[in-house]
Amino acid sequence: MLLSGTEARLIAEALEAGDSLSSALSGLDGTRRAEAKQLLGATELAKAPEGLVAVLRAIEGARAQATSVETLWTMPGHVAQSSGLTSSIAKLVEGARSSIVCSTYNFQTTSLLWHGLRDAVRRAGVSVRVYVDSHATSGGNGPDADQIAA
Repeated sequence: MLLSGTEARLIAEALEAGDSLSSALSGLDGTRRAEAKQLLGATELAKAPEGLVAVLRAIEGARAQATSVETLWTMPGHVAQSSGLTSSIAKLVEGARSSIVCSTYNFQTTSLLWHGLRDAVRRAGVSVRVYVDSHATSGGNGPDADQIAA
């Protein structure tokens, strides 16, 4: 769960090119790099580059997913006809590794998006930026900008 498929691929490629483990892990942020080194030390995979590359390739395959970035329009279930449900975004937010940019009109503290973004902000290395409609939030229909920022 520590590595994305892309990260596993890049580390495997670096090791196959003859890079040291420290050098191969340099693409990870400091916290995850230290955690990766600790996990590898506990499994002794760091001492067996061929085995480590095989494990990394397995992670790459298991975590393979589309890597394109696109706009995702969501809406409540009762009006959804051709787009994703608002709740479907929670999985994307949960899987974000470096940044999330969210623009929303109707932002409620009870939504899965609210809770997912709150959890994402707490993850090391993840930057979250939220754009909201100030007119929609100013009438007491949702959290105001200060509440969202907090």
